[in-house]
Amino acid sequence: ATGCVFAKAMWLRSPQTAARLLSGAAEMHRSEKLNGINAGAVFRMITGDELGKYDFHVNIVGGGNIEGPSAGAAIMIAMLSAARGIRIRQDVAVTGEISIQGKVKEVGGVFEKIYGAKQAGIKKALIPAGNMKDVPSDITGIEVIAVDEVRDCFTHIFKGYRIGPDGIESDNGR
Repeated sequence: ATGCVFAKAMWLRSPQTAARLLSGAAEMHRSEKLNGINAGAVFRMITGDELGKYDFHVNIVGGGNIEGPSAGAAIMIAMLSAARGIRIRQDVAVTGEISIQGKVKEVGGVFEKIYGAKQAGIKKALIPAGNMKDVPSDITGIEVIAVDEVRDCFTHIFKGYRIGPDGIESDNGR
């Protein structure tokens, strides 16, 4: 069965240490913990803020059977959205592992993920540039965009925002 898995993040406005994000989850897969650590490093790189200023709750909606690093970029984007109050477009999907430098790395099952996103009504899928070889040239009904860095996702995910020299900036000056 193929489908989409949705992630959401909440900022609880109660500063705790960044370690709390990862504590108490003994059943968490090693790569999922690394996604949290990498997302924290990239969050700091993009915003200039320390993750310890925030107390995030990240939820994989529906309790999907998730294994591996594919949700790294989605987790980072959800955290950024929660911390900055920026709405995420609901017709765009993203997959990819993120490195500590913010690079979006190849993942497995990209064809199946695109198919699942299309079935869920998603109009655009952002995938690691290294996975473009896995996308059939005759695919229709969904736009597939290759990304090299998590920052490349922002113009597609955050409508009306961009990355500027001081971090995330609104197109209308707010």
